[in-house]
Amino acid sequence: MPNNLIPAASGVLAAIEERDSRVWDPATQTARVVRVAKAALPSTTDILTGDRLKDDTHGVLYLVQNVTRPRTAGRVPDVQLDLKRVGDDGG
Repeated sequence: MPNNLIPAASGVLAAIEERDSRVWDPATQTARVVRVAKAALPSTTDILTGDRLKDDTHGVLYLVQNVTRPRTAGRVPDVQLDLKRVGDDGG
């Protein structure tokens, strides 16, 4: 059983962006505003869907919902993450 309290990596530079996004809720037939979080990490970062990412600067914890490793000719682009904010340490 893995110990989820031990980080797989630390000190990894990440560009994290949170913004509002308007989505349609078919159940209520209304538009809603939800908070969307995304991140970009260096292409060599070993991260998987289901991992957790902690923003040490702001004390925010995210769940990685999707990992995209774009492919292009030449330079290897950053890993793109879809995140869900799951907590913070009040900092």
